[in-house]
Amino acid sequence: AILFFSSGVHSSGPNPVKAIKSRMSGSGLMIFSISLGMDRNQDIMDAIADIGNGKSIGVKEISQVECIPNVLADLMSQGRED
Repeated sequence: AILFFSSGVHSSGPNPVKAIKSRMSGSGLMIFSISLGMDRNQDIMDAIADIGNGKSIGVKEISQVECIPNVLADLMSQGRED
């Protein structure tokens, strides 16, 4: 599993969604994208998680950061039940 923390705002370089799509082909990895801040691009982070067979978590406020480990643990346990 990959934990990808970002605002999701694309500022330079290749398109991040296309880059993930080309590199994830045949991979068994899961990407959990955690988008941070009020000015985040949730659509990009959702697309990255979707391509990576993972989940996307949006964090608007710093007080929400402490719930991330619990959310990830829940998501990982759900993945083992499938």
